[in-house]
Amino acid sequence: MSAGWLAALKLVGGWRALPAWCLALALGITALIATHQRDSARTELTRHLSADTAAELARQARAAAEAQQHAAAVAAIEQDFEDRRVERETEVEQLLADARAGALRLRPRFACPGVPAAAGAAPGADDAAHRGLRPDDAEFLVRLAARCNAVAAERELGRRYAEALRIHL
Repeated sequence: MSAGWLAALKLVGGWRALPAWCLALALGITALIATHQRDSARTELTRHLSADTAAELARQARAAAEAQQHAAAVAAIEQDFEDRRVERETEVEQLLADARAGALRLRPRFACPGVPAAAGAAPGADDAAHRGLRPDDAEFLVRLAARCNAVAAERELGRRYAEALRIHL
């Protein structure tokens, strides 16, 4: 076995070259260790960045889902408001049509006391047929009440918007 070592030693340059070969071997091992540490650091950094990226993507997905829920809630509020607005307008138009047709009269309590009978009416003809508001006045009151209801509905819409914002923020 010693003959093999002596032959190998002669092949690499003898005893004088041995320190250079040991230094080369040490530098090679050092380079291998440094490469392994660099690759480990890269792997760790990639894993850390992947975790951060995954967390950021999850946060963005949650934010998008919350925004979609908020948009759906606002759309539902708006649709409900629009449906109720159409119902109110239909109801007002029906009331006005009934009042014009004479099928609906406002209560006599809206009549002004002490109003003389219309010209050409028989004296003492202060019966229920001549009491109450004229159709134009009744229409004015119904439209005024409808506007008041619309303002109340818009305030309710604003309250519901504020509530939806508070829930989804």
